[in-house]
Amino acid sequence: MSFGGRINQKSHKKNLLLDNNGDKLHTTIYPNKGKETVILLHGGPGVPEDLLAVTKLLKKRFQVISFHQRGTKLSPNPSNNYSIDKYLSVIETIKNHFGITKIHLWGHSWGGLYAQIYSEKYPENLLSLVLCSTGSGTNVVWKQTEKEVMKFNKSKSSFGQ
Repeated sequence: MSFGGRINQKSHKKNLLLDNNGDKLHTTIYPNKGKETVILLHGGPGVPEDLLAVTKLLKKRFQVISFHQRGTKLSPNPSNNYSIDKYLSVIETIKNHFGITKIHLWGHSWGGLYAQIYSEKYPENLLSLVLCSTGSGTNVVWKQTEKEVMKFNKSKSSFGQ
């Protein structure tokens, strides 16, 4: 279900406010009929980014969809639910709204982390996965990476010395 929606004739984009089980997703689509779809996941969490430079590079060859994550910028999150399952449900809400079965998923930073989790849970939905400046791995791999990063940061910190 979408609320509103207008097409910007200059940039050929359409802004919509999609319903995600009571929460709202400010979503922007750059329609490109007959082309594969790329969904962009920005970093954060909680740091809104429209990824316009990436969109500019991709929109001639792909249909591009971006959105503001839960509770950021123009995406109100009255449920106050920031679980990983809710982040993953956003991707499904977008796919279902536009009738898309397979996507390219592009994730930056935090967006890349939950893109990896999405790819583990729904590999059949992906055409490709692109990660940009993201942490590597999930689950056990992520826990080991986090431990090593914290150890390194502590060794370089002047706190407590």
